[in-house]
Amino acid sequence: GADVAEVSRAIGYDSRIGSKFMTASIGFGGSCFQKDILNLVYICESEGLHDVAKYWQQVVDMNEHQKASFSGKIISSLFNTVTNK
Repeated sequence: GADVAEVSRAIGYDSRIGSKFMTASIGFGGSCFQKDILNLVYICESEGLHDVAKYWQQVVDMNEHQKASFSGKIISSLFNTVTNK
């Protein structure tokens, strides 16, 4: 397998992408990557590749779940409110 740190460093040489692209996080952020995946879902559906479309839709769904779950844990640890914090 590839060394993620090495791949991240190599990708980071491209200023359009940056070195943080491959950094582990809660899920993928930004609007472009999710938009690209949703476009892929659309293309797959258009071409009759329904199972492939479902797969990529589940990637987006899982990413949303991860972000919501993490946010919920933070809010819960703040006594279910972020007011005045």
